[in-house]
Amino acid sequence: MRCIMLHEIKYRIITIYRDRQAAFWSLLFPIILGTLFSLAFGNFGKDIDTIDTAIVKEDTSDSARAFENYLKEIEKSDPKVIKLKVMSDKKAKQSLKKGNISGIYYVKEKPELTVTDSDMQVSILKELLSEYDQNVSLYKDIAKEHPEKLEEIIKDNSYYNMSKEVGISGKEVHGVVQYYFALIAMACLFGGYVGYTIGIQLQANINKVAIRRNISSFGKLKMIVCDTLVGWGVQTVNVSVCLLYLKYILKIDIGSNMPKMFAVCMVGSLIGVSSGIFIGCLGNMSYEFKIGVITTYSILSSFLAGLMIAQIKGAIEKYCPIVNRINPAALISDAIYSMDIYDEPSRFNLDMFIMIFMAVLFTGVSFLIMRRKRYDSI
Repeated sequence: MRCIMLHEIKYRIITIYRDRQAAFWSLLFPIILGTLFSLAFGNFGKDIDTIDTAIVKEDTSDSARAFENYLKEIEKSDPKVIKLKVMSDKKAKQSLKKGNISGIYYVKEKPELTVTDSDMQVSILKELLSEYDQNVSLYKDIAKEHPEKLEEIIKDNSYYNMSKEVGISGKEVHGVVQYYFALIAMACLFGGYVGYTIGIQLQANINKVAIRRNISSFGKLKMIVCDTLVGWGVQTVNVSVCLLYLKYILKIDIGSNMPKMFAVCMVGSLIGVSSGIFIGCLGNMSYEFKIGVITTYSILSSFLAGLMIAQIKGAIEKYCPIVNRINPAALISDAIYSMDIYDEPSRFNLDMFIMIFMAVLFTGVSFLIMRRKRYDSI
């Protein structure tokens, strides 16, 4: 039995790496995208002119004062990111229309930003508001779970600038690093292509390799568990290569706690592979349709985690937080944040638990689907 198991593992690995599409999406594409990110963000935060910005005070609530203090802290930062000008709403809109300012911050219970263009300066202003919203959400969570730590955390987290933020752990982090966190999450979910290859090769009615496997003495449960573990190992290696490339080749500061980072990537890879097996086993849809489902699922999850627009994840956390609790990409990126920036073990543990539960659920359902499949002849 041990020889059969080793033989099965060996050929599973060979089969997975022979699938060029799975190899490209799960290994090469995240590396290529990370390189493009590095080229795009390489000089982010360097030699950018100070941004003239208007603030319009609409109320004097505690939330409004907190947001105003946040903006003033940024204005004092070095390098100088923004220059604030207190204006009336009418004058601010006129100045924005003439191009004298880049945006208008409305200081009120729920701060807002008004802009007209879409350039680097506007992106920075949006990013500042997004960071504020995310931290407000974080403080509310901490106030519920650890109220005794709130004052200390707010004090430690009072310094910001446009390319650097100070996390609760005291660690300085580039503002654009969240794009790389979302990229790592996407790399994990692209394990779905590896899982899909495995799922197809479990079904004797659509794959010749599966015919030979189904008439062997290897039980279906053992087959699925073995394939999942092999795919998990392969995808973990793929994501680890991407992680090491980002940190040591591109010199991206993605965190200092690499053992925990690898642990997050391992669990994330397990979700990617198990979801791919589930989609591969599901129904009798065409190859193209199932690949489209995997691609859409992976890209949409990563988009909602902030891969394309950084503010998306913060907006979802504010208006519909349940989406971030069931979105695998958001869970992966949030686990990295909780581990290395926010220093919130309870939040990190919750993210990891949800991801492990989802992976077990995908694997269990895949087994139930495969167990029900019977073939009149093979």
